[in-house]
Amino acid sequence: MEKEFAALQKGLLIDGKKRAVALARISKEVREKKIRVTPSLGHRLYVQLHYMEKWYLLFPVLMAAGLLGVVKLLSRQEGWRIELISLLSSGIAFMGIFGAISVSRIFANHMGELEAACFFHVGEIVAVRMILSGLINGVMICVCAFILRGWMREELLKVLVYILTPFLASNCLYFALFLFLREKNMLFVFLAAGAVCACLWLILLCVPWAYEEGMLAAWMLLLLVSVIVFIGEVCLMLGQIREGEMVCSHWN
Repeated sequence: MEKEFAALQKGLLIDGKKRAVALARISKEVREKKIRVTPSLGHRLYVQLHYMEKWYLLFPVLMAAGLLGVVKLLSRQEGWRIELISLLSSGIAFMGIFGAISVSRIFANHMGELEAACFFHVGEIVAVRMILSGLINGVMICVCAFILRGWMREELLKVLVYILTPFLASNCLYFALFLFLREKNMLFVFLAAGAVCACLWLILLCVPWAYEEGMLAAWMLLLLVSVIVFIGEVCLMLGQIREGEMVCSHWN
């Protein structure tokens, strides 16, 4: 067959004019072809921020302001050092539920499966929400630590450790519930978990030695463990989203 095809080609002459016309037509079609434009990272962030619900970003700000107001009133009492730290850390631990709620709402009522079917990158949406929530909470925690340091005349690093550790440790619990608990309405689950965590950190009022100088190393160790666990949970969650397990089966 190849020999016959080669024999036929020997007698064929290429028309240079027709070839040039054909190549010109192909070039024109290529230039006029509409290529799908991939949006930039900044544009994708803008679109997600524009259409996502804003209330879970606003609540931490309002809650932090309310906590600072209460702590300011209590700071007038002499010797109320432990009470101020414990109250603020308890409130900030509860504040962490809003980040978990914002992520969980992506998958509620089959929305994650719908978004994946519409060619949205669900993992990217989750990452953006977590980053925004982390930035808002981080700023609020730093503001609270800075203001509380001035009222208590304590070192900034020490106050930051005292209120950041409950926040991260509680978030480990919230995202563990999100990963392993299959409930359609996670809002009440997170509210209950937040109330439990807030009460647990208030128990430290009964053990004042927990805020002594010698216990700072234990607080930093707990903070480090919480960071490692939280990173592991985030990696596990993004892995399940990438494999489609969470998108197709979570809360269905």
